[in-house]
Amino acid sequence: MSNQISVQLSSDSVKALASFQRSSGLKKNAAMSWILVETSIPHIPKRGKESRGESVDFDLTDAASSVLRGICKSKRASDSAVIESYLGRTYK
Repeated sequence: MSNQISVQLSSDSVKALASFQRSSGLKKNAAMSWILVETSIPHIPKRGKESRGESVDFDLTDAASSVLRGICKSKRASDSAVIESYLGRTYK
């Protein structure tokens, strides 16, 4: 089973991920996997207000992929909406 996903994100989310990568010292895939596994589920709106124009590919850990699948199923949301919601928060 592949843990690779491709999502559409807003430029603000891409910047938030880059900022978290710099502060944590983690690479993109490890950073997104850490966020999914180690933080609580954010509010996931039915319709996002941000324009998602940037395509980003992730290769998630098994645990992170499992978390993402569970949230997508329970919230009836896309991978993009869930990732966007996680990256809408501030991590330090």
